[in-house]
Amino acid sequence: MSDHDFDHSQRLRLEQLEYATLQDAPQSCQINTMKNYGEFRRASEADIWPTFLSEQFVEEWHNQAWLKVYLESILAWLHDLQDNELLDTSKPVYLLQLGACGYKFGLSLMHKLQQGCAEQGLLHIRLCLLIHTPSKQEQALLSRHPDFQFHKAHKRALIIDWGITSSISPLPKKAICETDIDYASNPAILIANGTLSQLAQSLYHVHYYEVYRADVARVYESPINIDTTINEVDACFELPFLQQIKSKVINKDTQDNERIELAYQWTKVSVEDESRYYDSQLSERIKQLLEYQSSKGNSEVIAVPVQAARVINAIDYSFNKGILGLISDHTNDQKGLRLSSSINLVGMALPIDFSSINQLLCEDLSMQSGRLSNDETGCVMVLSEKRAIEFNYARHAFDTSCANEQPKARAQIMQSLDSATAALSDAQIRAFIVQTDHDVKVLKLFLPRLRKEGVPLKHRLAWCQLLSQVWDNYIANLESESFAFELGLLAVALNHWSLAKNCMLMCLEVNGPNSVFLHNLARVAWVTGELDIAQQSIDLAISMSEKKTQAEQLKNELLHYLQRCEKILWYDCEYQSTHHENSALKLLPLGEHQLGEYYTQYRNQDISERLRGIKLDSLKQLKQVWPIWQAQGDSNQKAHFAMVHAEFGLVGGVVFDFDEIENTLSSEEVDNKTIQSAHLSFWVGEDYQHKGFGALGVNLAIEQIRSIAHKLNITYIKTSAWCHNIPSRKILKNLGFIESPDTQGAGVEKEVFYEFYFNRNVKGK
Repeated sequence: MSDHDFDHSQRLRLEQLEYATLQDAPQSCQINTMKNYGEFRRASEADIWPTFLSEQFVEEWHNQAWLKVYLESILAWLHDLQDNELLDTSKPVYLLQLGACGYKFGLSLMHKLQQGCAEQGLLHIRLCLLIHTPSKQEQALLSRHPDFQFHKAHKRALIIDWGITSSISPLPKKAICETDIDYASNPAILIANGTLSQLAQSLYHVHYYEVYRADVARVYESPINIDTTINEVDACFELPFLQQIKSKVINKDTQDNERIELAYQWTKVSVEDESRYYDSQLSERIKQLLEYQSSKGNSEVIAVPVQAARVINAIDYSFNKGILGLISDHTNDQKGLRLSSSINLVGMALPIDFSSINQLLCEDLSMQSGRLSNDETGCVMVLSEKRAIEFNYARHAFDTSCANEQPKARAQIMQSLDSATAALSDAQIRAFIVQTDHDVKVLKLFLPRLRKEGVPLKHRLAWCQLLSQVWDNYIANLESESFAFELGLLAVALNHWSLAKNCMLMCLEVNGPNSVFLHNLARVAWVTGELDIAQQSIDLAISMSEKKTQAEQLKNELLHYLQRCEKILWYDCEYQSTHHENSALKLLPLGEHQLGEYYTQYRNQDISERLRGIKLDSLKQLKQVWPIWQAQGDSNQKAHFAMVHAEFGLVGGVVFDFDEIENTLSSEEVDNKTIQSAHLSFWVGEDYQHKGFGALGVNLAIEQIRSIAHKLNITYIKTSAWCHNIPSRKILKNLGFIESPDTQGAGVEKEVFYEFYFNRNVKGK
């Protein structure tokens, strides 16, 4: 091939390639005469932004990884304040949660801060959470929230009537409860997660050195003539509590699925003229920002977070001692924004450019450090510029927390677990929950499986402890409570009665009275010995339920149990209600409703060996024995008691074998009979040994027999124990039992006998 042919071939190849050209300037949308358009307005003033900050944009931050980042940074900042003598400990240090939609994160953080301050010697610092909302409905719901009420009772939480989605007014001087807010005495903490991206932003297309401004309008298929206003005060106080929850927002499915089309018009503007449109505080900074963007020589859409800057500046102005701002939000890691052609009913949320916010902040504020926690979320710290050097520990703690990338790792773990819920073993599930600091969201992934399949019996206590720790991290939902209900059902299946009770009470508190919640609360109260609460709850459940079958069945079972308690001679109901009504541990007649717990706690062969009782290999076997025990109790031959703890339920058992007792004895006739003793046996369950329940239970047993001794003419209690059963022998000796010199058997089968006399004068009779 000649040089000429080669050059010709190369030219042909080059001619086939496409050469890059400059991008076109932004084009306004074409007006469709078949559609109706709202008013085109500057993007920052258009009706495309959320009227109230929405929880759907902030929920992803409510996890233990993000809480840890904020917790460590705030604790370090408090140490800096203390070390630099910048703190008036007689006044509160306010933690302002930006947007009531982030109430879960704020309340969780307050719980963590109280624990952290206690551990690090900072409890003398009076932290107080400020949650703001202009919505009377949200104010009412928040005021009733159980966690908020807890903090408010300890002067650690307040609600202020303040909005940030439209015009910005100064922070109010009083909370809605008329408590004064002292903005001047101490620096404050600003928390913002996923809220700044919901605030209005100005949209520009920087086309190389030219700047185009976006005006936006809604597009309607047909003319709209709907009054969308609502009198919030009337809605708050006239609707029942549950209806308030339902009317807070439009149906969530509708919000997510129904879309509103948007139209954009682009107008070429001069930077000088455009900057004059903004208020004096932002005008010069907007000008500098647009000049900087146009100097880069790119063609891209940018969003200028003007409302976010106004909010931060207003907060800094109110807290004149300075602020610590911890702000994380959605960011855009790509070149330029991609504007959506539609939004859902909640409104538009755009990624935040933190560098732009930094350019718009007041002179005494700056972002001291920042790290990306993942590709789409950024986190920054804002401090007062003039005092930044005094907060080296806080900056170091923040940088370290972000560099560890725990939020990013947590997000990846959640994604991987979402598709592996059926594949993991029980031990692996527990390990993931522990490794994620008992994160509620991790448990939520596995809750359906745990409810369906249950957990291994040998790991029941481990699960109970694990679920309690997850529950400690849980913040109730304002709108409606479903997680607590599902967790409560799992707790019932695990006999974790304290958790089950707390879950059902929270459901009642948040959702309002409901027959299902009351039915479950009645069952829990019954098994924990709170018989009055059980009766009241089931009666309420029946009065509210349309389908009364289950509730009436439970009531009949409860009444049958109570009637039996009244009938049997060896149990004194009046004595129990008078002397032990508020005791943590009670001695109650064993009932059929407790057989499942009985088997769970009795299953260890060591218990039956020490007790010399029957060996139970299954719950079915126990249920077969139960009618015999019940008949023995009804005929006053043998008394089976359950040790019932207010938190744990059945923790053990006590059995009395009586001498011959006729079923027809009256209290007047008993004194003439020769019945003198009752034989005691007792045991403490597999899960509750070495906690002092044995001694408490035997002491209650003594008091119980003493209370009915005059009816049955019982003068003393007798019992025995294997010689090697040191714990039981120690309990008997400490409670006043007298060891008999007579023994039986030898070696490991040596049996020691004990007696306890109500009237010591009859000893040896």
